[in-house]
Amino acid sequence: MSLLEGAEIPCMVRNADLSMALSELTPMENAPEIWILNDEDLTRAREIVGTWRTAAVEDPGSWVCRCGETLESQFTSCWQCGRERKRDG
Repeated sequence: MSLLEGAEIPCMVRNADLSMALSELTPMENAPEIWILNDEDLTRAREIVGTWRTAAVEDPGSWVCRCGETLESQFTSCWQCGRERKRDG
């Protein structure tokens, strides 16, 4: 929602807490919804959300610890020796 608010598109979230409730409602009836408050903002809101949904996630790639162990990018420390991943910058 902050993405749309940042673009100055008035909106609100409906049904945010219904998914936690035990009821006779179907999952689709429980699903949170974002309501765009002004009809003229709908096209631009769809474009913004579409761009966000298809944005590539940056993956820094695998890294090699000083002990020689190769680790996948999601690991922040070496499982072999316990050293923390050195970050550039």
